[in-house]
Amino acid sequence: MKNPYFISKIDMMNFQSPFGDERCINLRHLAETLDRKVLALVAENPMRVLSCSYWENHDPWFVTRRRLMDNFCLFVLEGSLTLRLDDAEYLLRPGDCFLLGTEVFHAFGLPKGESRVKHFILHTLPGRFSLGNPVDRLKKPCHRFPIGSDERDVLMRMIGETQDSGHIGLRYWELFLNRMLFDLALRGEMVSAADGELNGRFAAALRFLEANFRNAVAVADIADAAGIREVRCRQLFRRYSGLTPSEYLGRLRLRHAARLLLETRLSVKEIAAQSGFSGECYFCYAFRKHLNCTPEQYRMLRF
Repeated sequence: MKNPYFISKIDMMNFQSPFGDERCINLRHLAETLDRKVLALVAENPMRVLSCSYWENHDPWFVTRRRLMDNFCLFVLEGSLTLRLDDAEYLLRPGDCFLLGTEVFHAFGLPKGESRVKHFILHTLPGRFSLGNPVDRLKKPCHRFPIGSDERDVLMRMIGETQDSGHIGLRYWELFLNRMLFDLALRGEMVSAADGELNGRFAAALRFLEANFRNAVAVADIADAAGIREVRCRQLFRRYSGLTPSEYLGRLRLRHAARLLLETRLSVKEIAAQSGFSGECYFCYAFRKHLNCTPEQYRMLRF
């Protein structure tokens, strides 16, 4: 006897349930418009929020040119704000936001004639670097994403929760940010991944580095893990990242250190050790050279 509660794909549309006349509407044709690759990038590598904060800044205020080891997201609530990148300048008003990927040089602050601005700030990183950074896929840095008064109240309370040494607020903001990235992908504001864009051997090398960056790693170790020769290994890193294997390893260590600076209260010495640096002095030197600030100054971004 056929189970009356079993619904096959064929008879699903015409099934009469014990509850009455129920009609499941087939929307599969709408899926044809989706860019599954870019949606998969967002779904498979969700953002982690390291810190969130709420600011009110008054004239004179301007953050001079810098770059960060994490994604930097800012949402304007009141007033206006100018964002300066190396190739363009943007004016953001209430309901506007910008999302910058890792290591993007930028400056921002009050435009001429503005006396005050209120905004939220998020510092984030992708869960897995080898899968790609969804923020780097955005076609432009600035987007319209209005925050209603009710939602604003909830977000402010969640920021307060994180400032009270809680993690619930951070998880809430992760849901908020990843939903936003999904929305941007659905709007067509994210570049799709091309077939074969990421070489399989290079992806294997990245996975090896993600698992071993805290240890002493030589180029030969990376090449062996990817099943290629050292020369080929160097070629792949230069082609897909613009860096040497050693430079990429150093960036991974700095990104991990930046995450620990924002997420924990570990000492600089402990963070250096947990991030794979040979010592505290070299870590501080590398950090300042690359980011033009000390680890202690970077940690202040959390507050």
